[in-house]
Amino acid sequence: MDSAGIKSGSVCDCDESGNVGTGLSLDSAITGKKRELEVDENHENGSETGAFYARIDNVPPRVPGYQVKISLESKLGVQNIGSLVKPAMAPVVYLRFGQRDHLVEALRMINDSNWKKWTASECDAPPKDNTMHDKQRRNSSRDEEGSDAEDDTSDQIPECAADVVAPWRKLEYETQISRKMLVLVKTMKKTTQTLKKEKGGPKFQPVEWVAQLPRRAACVRIESIESCPLELRSHYRNKNEFSFGLGADGEPCLGFFVGRFSRGQTHVAPVDSDCITASETSLWIAERVSRLVFKDARTWNTPVWNK
Repeated sequence: MDSAGIKSGSVCDCDESGNVGTGLSLDSAITGKKRELEVDENHENGSETGAFYARIDNVPPRVPGYQVKISLESKLGVQNIGSLVKPAMAPVVYLRFGQRDHLVEALRMINDSNWKKWTASECDAPPKDNTMHDKQRRNSSRDEEGSDAEDDTSDQIPECAADVVAPWRKLEYETQISRKMLVLVKTMKKTTQTLKKEKGGPKFQPVEWVAQLPRRAACVRIESIESCPLELRSHYRNKNEFSFGLGADGEPCLGFFVGRFSRGQTHVAPVDSDCITASETSLWIAERVSRLVFKDARTWNTPVWNK
């Protein structure tokens, strides 16, 4: 550091009065000067600089972006591609050029070649994020499968066991049936596709009824879905696992773990009448065990494992 307080190896810009401005590193000054020269050169050549984008349509959705760039450069001779953006599973590619002349030349080469029926046109900047589009697509898929976006509670912390094991319990039974049927149909389609794929494998040994199926036939024909009798719509599970732990209020209790383990937000939801899937016998036993253990828990200093 010299007497003027300026670090050696740095450059300073001064105004006309001789006042010292902000210090810049030598590398930054050289880089900035180089850019100024490039801009001046492009200006003299009459080339407009900036960010110019081209959109290429009819690109196979499964072709990765780097292969598209290789094809453009090696097959069509397109050069000076600044960057390339290809949205996942979309038949479109976006190219960025630093000069309009390069963009115009690329558009001409792609359209004149008619290579693989690709077409190119000038466009605005490509979308930076497809998160919202993907979310809308997933919501649409859930609608088709019988799980409306309005009822999606994947980001909510469940407060009771029923929110986990019986999330549709508050819906009309007819609505539950329609949703379950859509889920079942989707599962059967997936099973059929898996069997067809394995059917063509070298190690596949089909049972007789599968071997006799036509090529496009379903493995199982679903005639209809019968409504479950009213008395069998609740308390039907024959196996239940109860856990000891701390409830949402921090007090020891017996019930089911709920919450998100990945976020460290879990607690034990106590056994109560809202648990409509557990058998009445299991609930009766759990309630008696809970009363026996916690009645004198503080007096006996009963340990509670907080999972």
